[in-house]
Amino acid sequence: MWLQGRQSEAIEALMGVWHEPNEFMRFGIQMHEEWEKEVIETQCLPTVFGGKPLIKPQTEVYKKIEVLDWLWLSGITDLIHGENGEYIVDYKTGKGTAVSYTGSIQSGCYAVLHPNAVKFTYMCFNQYSDKVTMANVLLSDGYRQNALDKIVSVGVDIRNTLENMGYEGFNNVDKPLKPSEIGVI
Repeated sequence: MWLQGRQSEAIEALMGVWHEPNEFMRFGIQMHEEWEKEVIETQCLPTVFGGKPLIKPQTEVYKKIEVLDWLWLSGITDLIHGENGEYIVDYKTGKGTAVSYTGSIQSGCYAVLHPNAVKFTYMCFNQYSDKVTMANVLLSDGYRQNALDKIVSVGVDIRNTLENMGYEGFNNVDKPLKPSEIGVI
């Protein structure tokens, strides 16, 4: 949210204020639930994304790590698979193509959260055209370090903004997750 210029919304989220999902978000949540169920039942990618068999798939994996003594990173990974969790998949719905997401910080955040991962795949289903697109991001050590640097930089910016607003004690590590947080970092 912060990097998208939605600072007020990001601050609200840090304070535990969440807005009801709109119809597009509800559709995405519904599809994530259906795809999760299909992966659990079949041990394969969802049929819409090719149905390929997976090795040791894990769905909706929540993880948080301490980046600095005051900065934590957390996320829910749609799908991790591979003998040692080498492959990460993030599902998207809507008009965006998979390639349009590859420049975002999301894959970097998951690279930091899951250091064994070597490949991050965006799998996008456009419900309006009934088309699927996929794009990969290779998770090298350099990519991971650049992402970590960006995470710290944004964390410092958020912290400075909060301190300038007079807010202290904003360590919100253990707040409970809400449905609207799924897939958002």
